[in-house]
Amino acid sequence: MTEHHPNDDTDIALQREFDALRAADRARTPDFATMAARARAIAEVTPPAVVATSTPIRRWQSSPLTWAIPALAAAGLAAVLLMPRQNADAEFETLVSDWSRTSASIRTPTDELLALPGDQYLRTTPMLSTPSITLPSVDLSLEATPSSRSSRPENPS
Repeated sequence: MTEHHPNDDTDIALQREFDALRAADRARTPDFATMAARARAIAEVTPPAVVATSTPIRRWQSSPLTWAIPALAAAGLAAVLLMPRQNADAEFETLVSDWSRTSASIRTPTDELLALPGDQYLRTTPMLSTPSITLPSVDLSLEATPSSRSSRPENPS
């Protein structure tokens, strides 16, 4: 046995309404073959339409401006691309030197607080040179010689 749901009645009613709408649409819509035959008949009776224009159509003609405008654009582009540019490194060095000149002249009341003892050593590069004092060479080999064994006192323990 199948159960009966209340939605089943609604579905059946909606289906009937849609079927009625489809039937009404079919009744109003003419047959395609009839429409095509009527269009052919109208086309045979009506002469083709002639479109009148007020100005005659002329073909494209070259003038001096047609060549001058692209030539000027190309010359401008070549001038921009071939202009000598300022080197980016030189510009950076100029900016750094200008800034360093301005920052050296600025003295604030708290500059002395930043001065550390011996900070002059941090701002200089150490000079590495050969030492002026030569140290005697020491033999650090691990081999024991017979003379070193005899001179060593033995542990009496």
